[in-house]
Amino acid sequence: MSHLSKRALFVFAALCASLALPACCPKGQVVAPEAPVAMMPEPAIAPIGTIALGAACGPGVGDCDAEGYCAFGEDNACGDGGAVGVCTARPRGCFKDCPGVCGCDGARYCNACVAQGRGLSMRHAGACLEENR
Repeated sequence: MSHLSKRALFVFAALCASLALPACCPKGQVVAPEAPVAMMPEPAIAPIGTIALGAACGPGVGDCDAEGYCAFGEDNACGDGGAVGVCTARPRGCFKDCPGVCGCDGARYCNACVAQGRGLSMRHAGACLEENR
């Protein structure tokens, strides 16, 4: 697999996960030393609501169903100030890069994709601050 691009590995990982092929996705991961891809763990840690993909979500509106996470604009991190987001499909797989981001729950995640896969938006890049908890 060393000749495949990172994007090709991402697509391959998503396909493996959707087909649930244990031969290519042992324990939920694709093995590719040049560009490892991590599959999203189950179950999600965010509250599960009833709002469908594409609909408004956030504080005062409600939580997305199990297929989505509430995506907010960069200026409205996590629905602060009553901002409304949009229920967006959770990613099926993410690269293992780990610069660190702070999720809307005040916990640290390796990257925004991992937080989104868990049903959360990213508050900001870097470590969570005390006021984020």
